[in-house]
Amino acid sequence: MNEFLPENIRSAVNALGINNIYEIRLRKDKPVYVNFKNNYIKLLSGGREITTGEELLEKIVLSVCDFSVYRSDEHIKQGFITSNEGERIGICGEYVYDCGKLVTIKNFTSLNIRIPHEIRGSAENIYNKLFSGNIPNVLIVSEPGRGKTTVLRDLTRLISERKKLNVLCVDERNEISAGGKFDLGETTDVMTYAEKKTGFTEGVRNLKPDVLITDELMNENDVSGIILAALSGVKVVATAHSDSTDKLKKKEMFQKIFSNGIFDYSVTLGKDFNQEIIKL
Repeated sequence: MNEFLPENIRSAVNALGINNIYEIRLRKDKPVYVNFKNNYIKLLSGGREITTGEELLEKIVLSVCDFSVYRSDEHIKQGFITSNEGERIGICGEYVYDCGKLVTIKNFTSLNIRIPHEIRGSAENIYNKLFSGNIPNVLIVSEPGRGKTTVLRDLTRLISERKKLNVLCVDERNEISAGGKFDLGETTDVMTYAEKKTGFTEGVRNLKPDVLITDELMNENDVSGIILAALSGVKVVATAHSDSTDKLKKKEMFQKIFSNGIFDYSVTLGKDFNQEIIKL
């Protein structure tokens, strides 16, 4: 974050305490807001509101892309980029299509910078209840912003440290490991920016993991890949967006997972890392 944010925003964020901030929201010609301890407040510098213009938004995106938007265009088309430190930056702006196909996003109007955190112990309850014996297949379910990646990160470390198994982390968006910023355990192999399909096939074949970890099952390829990995004998721990397991079961894309009995347990995360463990 220090390499792409201007000094006034960095100083204001540091004054509040980076560990207390989960998001920084920048909007063209509007005040900067931060998610401070789960409440959105305006970011102040010298008692005054900080605002951002289009030029600053573009500068931030360029900086995160190492001043080569072309190299990050595939991610930009998906509405996000990820910094070297693991901050995922959601992008809003003008969508450009060519013959009905999305080409890119330009003229940025909003950025949502999500700050990753390492909270050791956030997965301790899950580990003690589900992983003290044999390794089960576990699906972690939560709404966006409830800390599922933070919990997944800590659970990866715990499995590696305590089980000493070979763990493969398919870190498609560089959020789980943040380029090595966070400790995932000494027996964990990390595939950074790899598409899940690659991790579920080539990663499993070549690295022979005991446990596969991945974040945010989002489409049919993700679902098919996780089923393939599980049926090959690899234990899997993954996450998905929903506010309950019952609602997730109703989504057509996930019905194949549940009908095949891929996961042994689901863990639904609520506020403040509250966890509901369900045997499937």
